[in-house]
Amino acid sequence: MAYYLRKTKRPKGIYLQIYNSYRDVEKKQPRSCHIRTLGYVNSLQSLGIDDPISFYEAAVKTMNDKRKNERQSKDELIQTKSPVKLIGFFVAAALFEKLKVRRDLDLFHYSYPCAL
Repeated sequence: MAYYLRKTKRPKGIYLQIYNSYRDVEKKQPRSCHIRTLGYVNSLQSLGIDDPISFYEAAVKTMNDKRKNERQSKDELIQTKSPVKLIGFFVAAALFEKLKVRRDLDLFHYSYPCAL
């Protein structure tokens, strides 16, 4: 997952947008979603930004760095948790594997429509 600056050539000029790229697990392919519309380079220059492309590329880089730092801080939190709390999972997983009932138990994961 990463942010990137999309530059599209249109009849009025170059159009800038910020997108987020990610991998869609269900479709098993890369996808992108629109985050922010910036506008045309000419209109951004008239607002006082001398080089809008490099300006917003730097902004996207800081967004990616911020996201990376947040992810690292979450990883540090996960690593500080005691693994003793997770021992029950390993016991159950080994038991299910030994009895070969994992496939049968996975059938319970399917969601059924429920009436409210």
